[in-house]
Amino acid sequence: MIIGKKEELKAYKGISENLDKGIDYVLSFDGNTPEGKYEIDGDKVYALVTGGDTKAEWEDTYEAHKKYIDLQFILEGEEDTGYASIDNCEIETPYDEEGDYMMVKGPGDIINTSKDEFYIAFPFDGHRPMCSTKPGKIRKIIVKIMA
Repeated sequence: MIIGKKEELKAYKGISENLDKGIDYVLSFDGNTPEGKYEIDGDKVYALVTGGDTKAEWEDTYEAHKKYIDLQFILEGEEDTGYASIDNCEIETPYDEEGDYMMVKGPGDIINTSKDEFYIAFPFDGHRPMCSTKPGKIRKIIVKIMA
């Protein structure tokens, strides 16, 4: 998992062409863009602009993907995301290929991200978004990047 501030995002360009497209989208994002799904490069790279309420639910269960990397960028609010290496977890819900997710359970840590901060979750990174020690409103971009 990579965690950082908006101004650090460009340092991660060059890892992959698809990740570069996701980074460019975030760096050029118009804050007035309404919630919805936005195609960047077909099913290879697309963005979900979303919002909601964070919850104070802490479990050692995490979602993980095989096909996509998640680049999650906070536009407004604050989020405490659970994180765990799936190598240290047991599968709780088997992989669903159509939805590109599985649920794993095991020991992990919590990372905090707030306005203009991001994290990149790779296929080996379990993550639990939309949690917070101070529940409240959040607005973010989730860029789905084919690994």
